Amino acid sequence: DASPSRLATFDAANSQVKTGYLGGFTSWTAPVAPVADVSFDADTIDGADGDELSSWTSVDGTKSATTTVSGKAAPKLVKNAVAGHAAVHFTSASKTALGLASEDSPLSGKTSFTAAVVWRKTVKSPAAAANGQQMGLVSTFATAGKQPYFVLGTIYEDAMCASYGNETTDQHVHVRKPCHLADGEPHFSILSCDGTGRTYKLMTDGYFYEGTLANASARGDFNVWFGCRRPGASNVEEFFEGDIAEIKFYGSALTKAQMRDLGEHWAEKYGTQLLVGYKYDMGKIRAIGLGATNVMVAAGARLSLPLSEDAPFTLKAGSTIAGAGEFLGSYRLLAGATIDLTESLPAFFDDLQLAGGTVKIDRSAADAVKVRRLKVSGENVIEVDGVGDAPRRKTIVSFDEAEIAADATWVVNGARTAMSKVIVDLENGRLVLRTAKGTVIGFW
Repeated sequence: DASPSRLATFDAANSQVKTGYLGGFTSWTAPVAPVADVSFDADTIDGADGDELSSWTSVDGTKSATTTVSGKAAPKLVKNAVAGHAAVHFTSASKTALGLASEDSPLSGKTSFTAAVVWRKTVKSPAAAANGQQMGLVSTFATAGKQPYFVLGTIYEDAMCASYGNETTDQHVHVRKPCHLADGEPHFSILSCDGTGRTYKLMTDGYFYEGTLANASARGDFNVWFGCRRPGASNVEEFFEGDIAEIKFYGSALTKAQMRDLGEHWAEKYGTQLLVGYKYDMGKIRAIGLGATNVMVAAGARLSLPLSEDAPFTLKAGSTIAGAGEFLGSYRLLAGATIDLTESLPAFFDDLQLAGGTVKIDRSAADAVKVRRLKVSGENVIEVDGVGDAPRRKTIVSFDEAEIAADATWVVNGARTAMSKVIVDLENGRLVLRTAKGTVIGFW
């Protein structure tokens, strides 16, 4: 479980997945969201906190999703549920669901379409929630029989799963994050299907998964369900447990750029940030940092981020980066951010920029972290861990090139390091912790 620190762990099996939330925004204007054919926004619902919703009316007032299924409970309106915005709360145990009639659906009869959802959850998907049992956010799954359909929902381990099929073929697409999606944070999931080109794009929080559609059948004239995979299902695993703040439907396949624009628009609205860098990301928020998210890249894995002089991937106070994997791109540590070298040593850092951060080392470790380019400015801290005296000379970092600012200083903390200081050995490409040995004699 990633809570409460939401530790993002990378291993060789999921090394393509990007890392966690960037903690905030400076003053910039997000792109305008592509205009949807039908939009639902919980902020437009007229009601009190906790009201049961027998219907959810579209933003333009022309469509209404209702509790059309016999025996299904109504979801509830929750004010200030998602970053200060209202949401509709669905409960799997009560099998809550809403349905948009087929004649009101912009997806009916379409071979190309897009469905997009803003959602959050705090309860993990059950282990039984496999491909055929997504906790559905939106779907067009028929109540009986196998017909052209799509489902967008979460499955076991809280992966995002999109299913797409026709009378004979099922296709399941998973997007997993390195931490559970049931973290109470807003998430953005967009599924774009291009029946003409027979391609799909699934984006969750800015991370894309793309591929080829196994079939391109038109979506049938079915109801569109909110909060479930199949409203007639007997098992609770097919019903969503959490909040849905917005839903948008498009009768066409959005491009990758349009999907990113919609994601950026929602990210600004809901006070978070997409996981994967976009043209607005690094240059605007480089001084903000990763918020409360720690990053670990395991041995055999690689985290690839942009290489940038003035817009590095930035960690602020409270964030830690660690692991034995490879870190490609530029990484900057502000005051209070830590690179932890005590448990394992990163295989390689492309560009490490220390601007007031902390380097935590084990005094007994034999090797040093390898850095292609090291930049140092401000007052940085070397935190010495481990048992016994620090050695006379310990190489902390070996580098190919270095840029040491005139204001760069070092503070060494840890037991029995009172006589330690940091030496920058430019000739041999090393950052060295040197500890004098002997007895200090005072005169008075």
